[in-house]
Amino acid sequence: MKTLLGEVELADRVGLDVFGISEHHRAEFLDAVSAVILAAAARTSNIRLTSAVTVLSAANAGGFSISSQPLA
Repeated sequence: MKTLLGEVELADRVGLDVFGISEHHRAEFLDAVSAVILAAAARTSNIRLTSAVTVLSAANAGGFSISSQPLA
C-alpha cells in the first residue's frame, strides 16, 4: 500500500487529472478500494481519485451502493 500511495502522490504532483484504483481479490493485492482512496485523498490535493473496477459478485450489494456515493 505504501508504494501505491507514493504513486498517487507522484501523480498528483506531476498534474495527472485522475487516478483509478482497481479492486482485486487475491492475497497479494488490496481489496479495500474505498480505504485506499480515502488514504490517498489525505495525501493529495488536486487529483481526482476513483475506483477503476468493482467486482459486484464479491461485494455486499447494500454496502456497495452506500459506500459508492460521492463524498461531496
